[in-house]
Amino acid sequence: MKNIKIYATQSQSCSKNDFIKNEVIVPVLGGAACKENIGRIQGDDEGENISKYNDSYCELTTQYWAWKNVKADYYGFCHYRRFFSFHPGKLKCDDWKLVHFKYANEKTKKKLCLENTERIHHVVEGCDILLPSRVDLRKVGFGSVYEQFKKIPHLRIEALDLAISVIQKKYPKYNKAAKKYLYGPYFYPYNMFIMSGKIFRNYSAWLFDILSQVDAKLNMDPYSIQGRRIIGHIGERLLGVYITYLAEKFPSLKIRELQVGFIQNADITYRDKPQPAFSKKNIPVVIAANEFFVPMMAAAINSMICSSSDDWNYDVVILESGISEKIKRRLHSMVEAKQNFSLRYYNVGPLMDGYDLFTSHLITVETYYRFLIPELFEKFSKVLYLDGDMIIKRDIKDLFQTDIGNNLIGACHDVTIAGSVNGAEEEHYVYCQNKLKLKDPVQQFNAGVMVMNLDAFRASFTTAYMLDFAEKGKFKYWDQDALNILCEGRVYWLDSAWNYFADEKDGWRGRINQFAPRNLYRQYEQAAKQPYIYHFAGNEKPWFDPNYEYAEQFWTYLRNTPFYETMLQRRMTDTSCYFIEQYKQDMQYESLRHFARRVLAALFPAETFRGKAARKGYLKIRKILTDIKR
Repeated sequence: MKNIKIYATQSQSCSKNDFIKNEVIVPVLGGAACKENIGRIQGDDEGENISKYNDSYCELTTQYWAWKNVKADYYGFCHYRRFFSFHPGKLKCDDWKLVHFKYANEKTKKKLCLENTERIHHVVEGCDILLPSRVDLRKVGFGSVYEQFKKIPHLRIEALDLAISVIQKKYPKYNKAAKKYLYGPYFYPYNMFIMSGKIFRNYSAWLFDILSQVDAKLNMDPYSIQGRRIIGHIGERLLGVYITYLAEKFPSLKIRELQVGFIQNADITYRDKPQPAFSKKNIPVVIAANEFFVPMMAAAINSMICSSSDDWNYDVVILESGISEKIKRRLHSMVEAKQNFSLRYYNVGPLMDGYDLFTSHLITVETYYRFLIPELFEKFSKVLYLDGDMIIKRDIKDLFQTDIGNNLIGACHDVTIAGSVNGAEEEHYVYCQNKLKLKDPVQQFNAGVMVMNLDAFRASFTTAYMLDFAEKGKFKYWDQDALNILCEGRVYWLDSAWNYFADEKDGWRGRINQFAPRNLYRQYEQAAKQPYIYHFAGNEKPWFDPNYEYAEQFWTYLRNTPFYETMLQRRMTDTSCYFIEQYKQDMQYESLRHFARRVLAALFPAETFRGKAARKGYLKIRKILTDIKR
């Protein structure tokens, strides 16, 4: 078996990247002489090297280091975001011949066969040169390699002209190949290749001789930071010149093209699972949010801080998949003066990649993040999960200390669901009976506030099982329906004050709540006297309209966060939520629906034969349409 070394050049931000590392694929920190090697990986600054010139040579400093210091049968080069695909079939790609992957995760590695070293050896050892698939530049708006270089912002065509003149003077036998390739439409991009040892050494000697002469003659003082990368860009074009020359001079060479996988989010530091932030009296609190929802969540966090105790520690972990560093800094400013508060983030996007989960304009994929908690928080026995659309009025240490026994969760009754299935919406009762198959549909909890027994969860379900279950179920109430099925019979019922629905009493949900069984509605009314947590679970959100009931609770706590002005701007520009227009349409639809119901109730009284027949026909049609939609 041949000694194959494929070096994946890493940037500083991804020097912790252990996405792929084996005896064939080796991560190397490019420009290590000028960077902190955070992940202690191989650097390109050992032995004979040009590491300090990484700002202009880019990933070619890795190639130079390997040329001068490594002995192998095959040398290959790729990047932390671009890897050769060793998949036996042809994958869907764009016009740049890139196969797109959202995250650097196990799914991506498997698809590209990067861990299948036997497969890699099989593909490589039968060839002399392997290259990325040629790009037809005419499909992406350019007529030739030369024209494409000329039109790249920050680059200067005189630099490429200088490289051409060096070839003409010192390597005239390459003139024909240079003209054919550079003025032709086909391009081998990304400075990626795999070559047999002899070809690689000859190519590197030729390439770096030309580049050193260009570098010596260029005055890059006026060049921008991006413009100074021009040597790397020239090297990218010279690869095609060299290959064109070899293909014509040695037609028996075995040259193969491979697809290239492009990873959009390459930083995989998410792999370090959360550990307790404090050694004693640690209260782990998990919240899920996207960037748009951060201002609402900030109000919740501020209310938590205002209700907290000085003698307990609050370990807040936000599950997210794209909150910017700028927004994180603003959030962190809320707790930086609090010695007993820790605020951390965990990017779960890679863990959710590939799931087709049922969402809507009101409910986003973040609602399913709670399924990840048991395995993600493997060092914890119990955590609190809280939705971000709430205001906390009592110290959550009292909630966390609740002994829920061997139950899976501690949660509060969902009074709206109880009212819906107890007479307000007959179709919902049928749904719960036929779809959810719950023994008592009235006994459902709201998943916005949960004390989670992680030991019991881990003993009962895997994360993959719960996500698969939710994905296949495509339930009406998303993850909450799935959790009610999975946790049935193992729920510790909390005081309803811990999850008080701050609904308009005269609104749609408020009217439905009144259909709940007497004992549950009395609990709801009792909780209203002194809610421990206000939960804005319905469509009637206080950030839509400050006149909503209990809206002052939200705005009072939001006012003392870094996001108050953000919400004011959204109000002033009528973009208080990305689904505000859809929300307005829904409210119009609700008004029409209630009017239609009144008309139909008059035409088809519920207790008459005509009414019962109409209801039966309606349910059949609804089932057919739902099945077609799914």
